[in-house]
Amino acid sequence: MPFVWDAGGAELTSDNSKSAINSPQAVTGVEFFAKLVEDGLADKSQLERDGTQVENQFKGGKIAVWIGGPWVLPSAKRTDDTNWVPAARKNIALAPMPAGPNGDAFAFVGGSDLMMFRSTKHPNEASEVMKPLSQDQVHTNYAKLLGMFPARVEAQKAVGESSGANYSAVYKAIQQGRTYSPIPQWAEIENAYKGRFGNILDEAANGQASDAEIQKQLDDAAKEADGLLAQSAG
Repeated sequence: MPFVWDAGGAELTSDNSKSAINSPQAVTGVEFFAKLVEDGLADKSQLERDGTQVENQFKGGKIAVWIGGPWVLPSAKRTDDTNWVPAARKNIALAPMPAGPNGDAFAFVGGSDLMMFRSTKHPNEASEVMKPLSQDQVHTNYAKLLGMFPARVEAQKAVGESSGANYSAVYKAIQQGRTYSPIPQWAEIENAYKGRFGNILDEAANGQASDAEIQKQLDDAAKEADGLLAQSAG
């Protein structure tokens, strides 16, 4: 999706009522990524691996660049993570996603939330638990344990400014962070998109990802997503 966003596209329309994954801008972003695979600039064998396996390929010095996040930084210092080869461990560096034609360089951001149900019978007690967990230092400590970034803005800034060049690069990237549309149907829509993206990348790996086929796959994805949105609206 960062390639779609960088090209000016989106997963849904601004009111979240219809799919936008087959818009000209979104198609441009998907075509760009597919061509990286088709032209051999992205290792085709990685398409058969899950995220953890691709990360371990990077740690093992098998691939030079992968799209990941800050959690990999502390693992490079852990001697018990034996997936690393010395050269990769020594030379790891982070950089923002490449910018698209409009100069945008979106990074996917996400995380977890502290929430209280409206129906709770103990709102005061729940609030007392949530208050300390929402403090900047607690967020910073928790994020450090996970190798992530704090959710709170001031805590993010402090980590970005005081933890070295790699964390500074992450902080800079998340200033243009973006996430998926926060709607109940998103999980089903995401699965519909993933299936079509998988088809496109399989075809790209075989040198058959024509512009017409990419458009067809994204049209089908949009149709399926619109059906899911219509069911919910009805």
